[in-house]
Parts: sequence; C-alpha cells; structure tokens
Amino acid sequence: GMGGVGKTTLAQKIYNEQGIREKFQVHIWLCISQNYTETSLLKQAIRMAGGICDQLETKTELLPLLVDTIRGKSVLLVLDDVWKSDVWIDLLRLPFLRGLNSHILVTSRNLDVLVEMHATYTHKVNKMNDYDGLEPLMKMSLGPYEQRREFSGVGYQIVKKCDGLPLALKV
Repeated sequence: GMGGVGKTTLAQKIYNEQGIREKFQVHIWLCISQNYTETSLLKQAIRMAGGICDQLETKTELLPLLVDTIRGKSVLLVLDDVWKSDVWIDLLRLPFLRGLNSHILVTSRNLDVLVEMHATYTHKVNKMNDYDGLEPLMKMSLGPYEQRREFSGVGYQIVKKCDGLPLALKV
C-alpha cells in the first residue's frame, strides 16, 4: 500500500499483540531504510535476538552469529518498509530459514517486492472511506459527542482532503 495508509501501524499491532508475543521466543523488528547497511541490520537483528556483537564488523562474522543466536528458537521477524527484495533474498533468508520456527512479516509499498520474496500471503491495506475516517478525526480533535455533531460537516471536508490516509488524518 501507499505511504501513510497504515502498513507499519498494522504491523506494530500484530508485533505487540500479547497472544503473538507469547508464541515466539525472539521478536525482531528491522526498519529497512532505502540505504540500509547489511552490517547494521545484522547487528540490530542479533541484539534484538539477545546476542552480543560489539566486536564484530563484517557480514562474514555477523551471519554465523545471527544463525547461532536464533538457532532452536521460535522467531517473529518484522521487515518494515522494504523497498527491494535483496535484503531478504541476499542477506536474511538463509539465517531465518534455518531456524525451526521463523515467521516473517513484511511491509512494503511495492507488491513486486513481496512477489520476489515469495510471500505466502499478502494483505493489501487500503485507504479509509470517508465515514471510517471521520470517526477517528472527531475523537482526536473534539471532546463531547454533542460537539462532534456540530463539526461533522467540516470534518468530512478534512477527511476528503486527507484522501483516506490515516497518517494524514492524524497529522
């Protein structure tokens, strides 16, 4: 889905949901910027999995440590805002596929990235309709219910200008 539609927010809700947290021993959240470095991602994954990697600096040193750190554990890995599939295909796939119980959640603006990553399920996040957008706008902006009715016309105009994007409504 497009930027601001709520992909990261939905992924955060899943990642932080108590029932999900209890099913996995290790929880790793990696935000994949457009110009990430492999070593910084590997270090972050190792740290979030409970490992220590302060003295290691190269991909060759870090990959085996990541494998050892997650070996035999159930892992939830979130790859947030993936722009290119190479982060999974060339870097993270082998360590996490070697794990006994790894589940990967990916957010991306580009469906082709998910196809290249061989996603088994894709959930498209759509824009909100005007009615669904009005409710959170009014809750965030106004107090008592009576006041909400008074400003609903202006609220609808704001929702239309935000084009159904939750992030725009929040701002």
